[in-house]
Formats: sequence, C-alpha cells, structure tokens
Amino acid sequence: MMRLVRPTLVNQEGRSSRPGSGVYVDELFVEISRLPLAARDAAVRERCQGDEVSEKLLLAMLRAETSEPRRPAVRLIEGTTLGRYRLEEPLGSGATASVWKAWDTHLHTFTALKILNPEAAKGPDALDAVLREARAASAIISDHVVRVKTAGRFDEGPAYVEMELCAEHRPGGDGAEVLEVGRNLAEAELPTLRDKVRAVAEAARGVEAAHRVGVLHRDLKPGNILLTPESCRAKVTDFGLAADQVFPFPDEGTPATATVTLMLEARGGRVVGTPAYMAPEQALGHPPTRAADVYGLGATLYALVTGRPPYEPDGRHVVPALDVLAQVQAGAPPPMGVFTPVPRRLAAVVERAMSRSPRRRYRTAGDLARDLEAWLADRPTSADGRAPLLRLFLLARRQRVLVATVSLLALVVVGFGGAVGFLDMRRRALTADIEHAERRLEFATAEAKLAEETRERTELEKQQALREASLATVERERALASESTAERRWIEETARRELAQEAQRAAETSRALAERSREEALGTVLSAEAERALAMEERDHALEEASRLRSSIEETLLELRLVDEARTAAEAERAAAQEELRRLRVELVELELVVERLRSVPATPEPAPTEP
Repeated sequence: MMRLVRPTLVNQEGRSSRPGSGVYVDELFVEISRLPLAARDAAVRERCQGDEVSEKLLLAMLRAETSEPRRPAVRLIEGTTLGRYRLEEPLGSGATASVWKAWDTHLHTFTALKILNPEAAKGPDALDAVLREARAASAIISDHVVRVKTAGRFDEGPAYVEMELCAEHRPGGDGAEVLEVGRNLAEAELPTLRDKVRAVAEAARGVEAAHRVGVLHRDLKPGNILLTPESCRAKVTDFGLAADQVFPFPDEGTPATATVTLMLEARGGRVVGTPAYMAPEQALGHPPTRAADVYGLGATLYALVTGRPPYEPDGRHVVPALDVLAQVQAGAPPPMGVFTPVPRRLAAVVERAMSRSPRRRYRTAGDLARDLEAWLADRPTSADGRAPLLRLFLLARRQRVLVATVSLLALVVVGFGGAVGFLDMRRRALTADIEHAERRLEFATAEAKLAEETRERTELEKQQALREASLATVERERALASESTAERRWIEETARRELAQEAQRAAETSRALAERSREEALGTVLSAEAERALAMEERDHALEEASRLRSSIEETLLELRLVDEARTAAEAERAAAQEELRRLRVELVELELVVERLRSVPATPEPAPTEP
C-alpha cells in the first residue's frame, strides 16, 4: 500500500480547496472503502466534484487497498493470544487504540498492551506512528512516567506498544497477595485537597522529565495521569500526540474531554487535543510548546479541585467539542472559587499555570511542581511575592513541633514562675503564721507564769490561814482555862475561823482559775507548735515540687535535643538512600540497554561440514 502524504482538503459543495472548507482525503478513503467494489468509482467522482488531483489520489489509494491481500481481523477478547502475550482484562479504549492487561508468557508477568484499532492501524504509517510514540516515551526516565518496554506489529495482527503496568500488590482477604491495577485521576477518588495537589505535582515532575529529552505531551488531562493503587504515585501516560498520530473528528456524541482532531480556518487546517484542557494558543492552531503542557497540568488541577473541567459545553454548538473550543479561544474559564472554596495561594498557582499568555505561565513544568510542593510543605511560592507576615506564618506552620515545644516550654517556665511565686507567697504566709503562733505562745507562757504566781500566792495564803487556824486552836485551848476569857476568845476565834475558811475558799477558787488558765495556755502552745510543724512540712513539699519541675524541664530539653539529632540523622540516611536508588535505576537502565543490544545481535550461523 502506498504511503499517505499530508491530508488534502476536498470541498463537498464546489472545487474550492481553501483550508477548513472541506473534509480530508483519508476520511473519504475510509468512507468509500466500506462500499462495494462496483460502487466505489461512482462514489469517488460524486464526492470529488471534478477535483482531478483528489480523484486520482483516492483512486490510487483504493486500488492499493484492494490489491493488498486482506488479513482476517483479530478479535480482541479476553483470552486472545497475540504473539507472546495473552489478553487478560481490558483497561480502557479510545478512538485509536485500546489498552489491555496482558500476561507475558515468556517472562511470566503481567504487562500493559496498547493495541491500535483496525481503522487506525491501516496503512504502513500505522507502525511508524506506533514506533515514534514508543521512542518518544522510552527516552523519558522518571518515576512519574509510565515506562515503555517495546513496540511493533504482530505477525497476523495490529500494531502494539508494550508498557509498564501501573499496578501494585496488596494483601487479599485470604492473606494472599492480589495484583490491583491503578486508575487514572478522572476515575480515582482522592480524599483530600493535598492528595490532589500532590498527584499533579508528581505528574509535573514526569512532564519535566519528558521536556528534558525534547518530548511534548500535548494532551495532558486527568484521564492521561494514572495513580498507583497502594502508594498513590502519579504516572503520566499516553504520549500518543508526541508521535503526531491522527485522531478522529468529533460529532454530536463525542464528549469535550475526548482527544479529537479539529479543523481550523488557518494554521494548517487542523488541531489535535482535548478541547476542555487545551491551551488557548493550541486551540488557535499555533505549534505546541512546553507552556501548553504547563497549561494542561494547571487545567488538570483545576478539574480535580472543582470537580469539573475548566470548560463545559453551553449548547451554542451542536458538536460539544467545537462548543468548548470556541470558549477556549474566547476567554479564560470561571475562577475556581465559583464552584468550591479554594485556598487563595493555591488558586494563584493554578491561575498562573493557566494564564492566557504563555509568557506569564511557569517557565517549565518543574517550576510548577516546585510551587505545588512548596504549597504542600507550607513554604512560600513564586506566586506569593514578598510577604514577610505570610512567610512568618508559613514558618510557624512548617515548624509545628518546634512551635508547640517552645510554647509548652514557655508555659512550663510561666507555670514554674507562678508556682515559685505562689510558694514564696505561701512561705511568707506560713512565716507570718509562725510568728503569730510564737507571739501567742509567749502570751500563753506569760499567762501560765502569772497563773503559777497566783497559785503560789494562794498556797502561801492557805498556809497562813492554816497557821492562823492552828493559833486559833491554841488560843481556844487557852480559853478553855478561863471561861470568861475563853468565851470571849471563842467568839473571836469563831470569827477568825470563818474568815480563814472564806480566805481558804477564795484561795481554792483562785487556784482553780489558775489551773484552768494554765491548761488553756498549754493548749494554745500545742496548737501553735502543730501549726508551725504543718507550715514547715508545706514549705518542704513546695521546695521538693519546685526541684521536680526543674528536673522535668531539663529532661524535656534533653529529649528535644535527642529528637533533633535523630531527625538530622534520618534525613541524612534518607538522602543517601535516594542517591543509592537513583544510582541503581541508572544501572538498571544501562543493563536493559545492554540486554536489548544483545537481543538485537543476530546469531552466527554454524559452518557447513566439509568433505574429508
């Protein structure tokens, strides 16, 4: 079959071949090739409307197509064997190809096969397009790009590309490991805003790696970014547009999020991509640049955050793709905050990535990734500008542990100071109580001394009264000698005795009062001694508590220093591990290249035996 040249336009209403006024020759070829052989010539003359160049080209293509023997179409179903691969499960399908989970019977492992559809695989250019896509993707070295293993055409089947299967093992219900295939960002459910930003940042790293080897993706959208099921690592896939493949034209049933070919009045007559995620300059037909991929990453994050693509059909055109394309050409999409609350700093990053002017966007996808990673790490982004208060606030958010530790330490110091002040105040109060108790003790001692003196005086008075009573008895005995004298003296003695008894009763009363005063003074002394002992115990306990708080603060500071040292050591080990992993990956790539060269070396034929 002859090689197709650049598609030529044929006007359905006249002979004008002005770009954008007709359809492509390859479209007419596909349409007419489906007709019976007898009706093809008449259909060519009718559709070409006298355009001899287009008519000859179509007839030559149809003759070449009919002269080539037809191979039976391969039916792509589960269990179909293509070469060394057995199809196990369909993973997705598009206008030009379908992707299958396949079993490699040689390596005994699962892989992903991208198989061109029969219509897209017609002609010798199909294999060239597949190989161009494989070469473009295989040159990219990144953890965030789906690795291409090999490409070609099956002996009795379509062209294919073998890719890394985006899958991971996880424990199953019975304890056995289960291989789970990842989904793209349009299907996966990312629970938090940070997860969505992290996925796009990783995808931007993969796009940056592609740009470094001169490969543009040109069709970035959530459906072309896969997410591993367990580690949730983003991987960019489907570099089909990098090989300049031809995609179908849209119709009324084609969604605006599908990759299609659109016809324009200028700039070569066509543009390929997804209208809802297409950069404005790409929608106008300008050659794609790195800035277009940066726009696609920003539009992808826009869709993940708001839950809708930046542009949606509004019913102004019958074909949704053309409707969205007109909106992209006309102006910017609605702000993200219209649909859902979005952090201001993140919205500023997305707006810069989706700027209408390519010069105002991020210079590279790596710059966008760095700003997204800075936002995730609570660091200033290039869109923040100079904002000292914001930088101080972000520093506090980054150092949450340190800020919390310092705050806790400050609270401990303040609490310790308050405790020391309280203990000092308590010590002063206890000292005042002790002084008051000592004064009460001195007063009680004085009262006891006074009571003792009163008791001694009462004893002396009692003894004096007893002596007087004894003298009165002697006098009475003497009075007995003389009746008259005794009678008089008896009366006097009786009076004295009564006086002595009264004095004795007064002395007993004074003694009882003195005893009571002494007991009260002793009680007061004992109470004062008890209060003084309690105050001394409280002061000792307060001093012990202050010493314990001081020891706790010193232990906390020591633990903080140990944590900082451990974190520094862990970061050093992590950097060393990452360097070792990078070196091992480079060695793995080199080994794969060596194995590929060894496979490509033809086997040396054995020499024929010679006659003796």
